[in-house]
Amino acid sequence: MYVRLKIGSSFQIGDVVSFDSSSQSWVSAQDLSKLVGVINSQPTQYEGDDFHTAELVFSGIVQAKASRDVAVEGGLMAVESGGVYVSATDPHCGAIAPQIYSDSSVRPAGSLVMVHLR
Repeated sequence: MYVRLKIGSSFQIGDVVSFDSSSQSWVSAQDLSKLVGVINSQPTQYEGDDFHTAELVFSGIVQAKASRDVAVEGGLMAVESGGVYVSATDPHCGAIAPQIYSDSSVRPAGSLVMVHLR
């Protein structure tokens, strides 16, 4: 499931965002101090609107941008700089799925990885 929300036009599919109450807008998530969501569709400006909207996922399975290289085995998901990374010690809000069985390569920073948000 997703929610369509007002979002900046510069965001891309897989960016991790949180709501900034001081600017009253969605911004790149820097950590897990606030609710995080993942952009699931390209921001779109509909005719007659002066803003963009996009689908945001807050729980469940979604493709998120990796902020660091992700090992084949995946792991507990943490958030930084608008992306996700594996950390066993930092606060986490879900899991990054392992790489598919036929691929034993590390997933590089900037790539989309399957995550389960909780």
